[in-house]
Amino acid sequence: MGIYRIRLPIEALLLIVGLLCFVAEQPSMAATVDAGAIFSSSQTSSQSYVRIYNTGSSSGTVTVTSRDSATGQSVGRWTSPSIQAGSQQQYFIGTIESEAGIGPSARPSYYAMTIDSGVSGHFQHVLYRPAEGTLTNLSTCAAGTTVDSTRLLAVHTGLVAAVGFPSTLAITNTGAGAAAATLGVYDARNGNRIGAYTSLSIPVGGQVLIAMTAIESAISFSPSAGMFHYVIRIEGAFSGFIQQSRRQPKCRRHYGYDHCLPATTDTALGNCKPCRGANRRRHRGHFDGRWILRRYGDS
Repeated sequence: MGIYRIRLPIEALLLIVGLLCFVAEQPSMAATVDAGAIFSSSQTSSQSYVRIYNTGSSSGTVTVTSRDSATGQSVGRWTSPSIQAGSQQQYFIGTIESEAGIGPSARPSYYAMTIDSGVSGHFQHVLYRPAEGTLTNLSTCAAGTTVDSTRLLAVHTGLVAAVGFPSTLAITNTGAGAAAATLGVYDARNGNRIGAYTSLSIPVGGQVLIAMTAIESAISFSPSAGMFHYVIRIEGAFSGFIQQSRRQPKCRRHYGYDHCLPATTDTALGNCKPCRGANRRRHRGHFDGRWILRRYGDS
């Protein structure tokens, strides 16, 4: 079965790890985030998504002012629905435009955005290119970007893994002795805690890889319909960090192309081209900016 014959919302097929921008409701911190290179929906080949993760203790909203990046003129203002504490929400640029009253004729090629935040947390900009099936973290902010090494956003549930997009977690021990890590598993939609997973003991400087579907089995949890993302957090005393990888589909048919990756270049995650020879047997995963090469039989 082709991965797009199951009609999941496109939100289920997005994954970003790594770069993000801090937002905060306290005036002394980054209460306002300026972000650029947001693709408007007039560019149908490239679809921008905005993510907000509320790390605070109370619900709140963010207000987005969209400006034509070429002129600097404001074209619309949008306020998000209430974002629950601990939840991570994702908004398609087309939804933001429609709810802000930005009609098709008023949509530039790119937006510069100002995000005024009523929550503390993180902002990400995700770009999805449907023709290639590629995902890119385009988070850029005036105050700079950062990485949260103890939390992962938008980890794919088993529902998404079942259609060819599984998530695997890498847990690295940087402490002085061998230790196990406890990971809290949270529903990204509302921040509700689902359960906790404790890893095997990890040696000093060592790393453990665990599929998210294996964590689901270990905590005896099955995602319900419409549940596509988790937030994963290191809990308790553990010196180290977590990362996330996402596997590309195995040369599946996608809009007339075989979905595979070039064997020798790191320039793109998922180019559409005929799969031949070594390309048919290989794919790449992605750990926070570091490329790795695996064969299709790897976990």
